[in-house]
Amino acid sequence: MDADRLKASFAVSFNANGRFAAEPRLIEPAAEPAGDPAMMVFIAKARAALRTCNALGYDVPAGYATGGEVRVDFSAR
Repeated sequence: MDADRLKASFAVSFNANGRFAAEPRLIEPAAEPAGDPAMMVFIAKARAALRTCNALGYDVPAGYATGGEVRVDFSAR
């Protein structure tokens, strides 16, 4: 398995309470990889990590809670 190819990026926006304002949006790859089981699992695990962190909440600076997005990158080691 070529782990270097397992990368995913999400756009995340926050509410003032430090929770996501919307479901994280997949940026890269641009679409769900239907024919790539390893990448599908990788993206599912990344989404699970985002859900776990969202349950805890974030200490969000005021400027990020006004509609701005933060890019979150995941890569395999």
